[in-house]
Amino acid sequence: MIATGGLSFYCGLGIILSTWDERKQRKLMEVTERTGRFMKQPHSRRIAIIALMLCMAFTLSGCKLISKDPAVEAKTVIAEVGGEPIVKGDLAGPYMMTLSQYAALYSMYGLSIDTSDEEFIKSVKESTLTGVTSQKVRAQQFAARGLTLTPEEEAQIETAADEAYESWIASYTTSLQQSNASLIESTARDQAIKELDAQGLTRDLMVESNRDGVISERLKDDVTKDVTISDEDVNAEADTRRAEQKTNYDENPASFGTDLMNGALVLYRPEGYRYVKNLLVGIPEEIQTEIDNINTELSNNDYNRYSLEQQRTSFGTLNEADEQTFNSLFAGLDETDAQLNAQLEEKLAQGKEQVKARAEEVLAKVQEDGADFDALMAEYGTDTGMQSEPYKTTGYPVSETTTSFVAEFKDAAMALAKPGDISGLVETDYGYHILQYASDIPAGDIPTSEVKDTLRAEILTTRKDELYNQAMQDWTNEANVKTYINRWN
Repeated sequence: MIATGGLSFYCGLGIILSTWDERKQRKLMEVTERTGRFMKQPHSRRIAIIALMLCMAFTLSGCKLISKDPAVEAKTVIAEVGGEPIVKGDLAGPYMMTLSQYAALYSMYGLSIDTSDEEFIKSVKESTLTGVTSQKVRAQQFAARGLTLTPEEEAQIETAADEAYESWIASYTTSLQQSNASLIESTARDQAIKELDAQGLTRDLMVESNRDGVISERLKDDVTKDVTISDEDVNAEADTRRAEQKTNYDENPASFGTDLMNGALVLYRPEGYRYVKNLLVGIPEEIQTEIDNINTELSNNDYNRYSLEQQRTSFGTLNEADEQTFNSLFAGLDETDAQLNAQLEEKLAQGKEQVKARAEEVLAKVQEDGADFDALMAEYGTDTGMQSEPYKTTGYPVSETTTSFVAEFKDAAMALAKPGDISGLVETDYGYHILQYASDIPAGDIPTSEVKDTLRAEILTTRKDELYNQAMQDWTNEANVKTYINRWN
């Protein structure tokens, strides 16, 4: 498989997440609840490439990789892998990619990152350096094992790099034109290429990224080619997981629904669950977009309040003037919250008013003798979850204990008496739902025979990952990796 998006070594983002200010991480997760759908899941936005544009602002605000003498600074050795140097000039593009991906992660939740935060910048650099040195280790091992890329693989790498680089250019070109309406497309494109290249975000970077992805897969195949999974392995793993799930789900039944919704392999089902189908007549898209934007602003305000609370705490005992300053700032946030919540209520009411008549018409169709609920759901429903498997066939798993759905949805679903029953209109902040009690979810053990192929594949993947990760660790140790991050300023 050829990577066509970000750099293959940017698993290093996980290092940032695990090292940079755990309190900020927790707050990031807390504010996602505002952007949930009726299933309380984060509202996904397609921002992968546009996030690169954030990087441009970062470098202008002091996030510098090259000092006043770029030619000299670019040759500064920042790391050594197996005796091969990695110089500062090699890190500009990878650094910006790491930074942009982290910005994208935050942007998904309506937040921004502080590029003046020295601790954060250090974490980004450490993550970037880990990724680049790992890439160098893989390249050295690939050559040492006598492995080579085929002409077909090289062609795929080049094609994927062209597509990814063109996406960067197109995204930045659009951004430049939006900020300066007088720029014609060709001029904006030339400027985009110049600025991307100046920051190390080049086609060559994308080529190397995709090449590393192929090398990594080939190395993994070579290292793990002899790994096999026996029937005994499958049965033992099934018994272990089933016992763990029984303990977990019986104590916390809501976790079963969460695991099922997340696609986990389930070998035990607790009591009390049913499948429920959802015909949603949703708020019009244009109004929903406005609602999402308001929720994003509310999330930003939540984070601003959290940050202000942290600053207030760090000051310790305040004098009267400082106390008044903080109180004034908090009052401003409260006023903003009140204004945004009022706007939100207005938009919700407006959206629901626009679709109520249609929802009543759909309900009448559903209640007709011989009505096909699935067909009506496909024709009139706006819940995308009901348009894809497995939920299109089964419905959503719901119980009295579930925490995956808003209360109005859950209560109406559990009020249905028997399979086949259909609700009236259920109003939530997403529009009007018509629910069908699709079927019961039988409690008890799921036989291993029903899941053995899936379980075998999961065990095989896990074993291969473990073996390859250990091999990478061994190779890294053998390469005597040295880093000099203090030289990177």
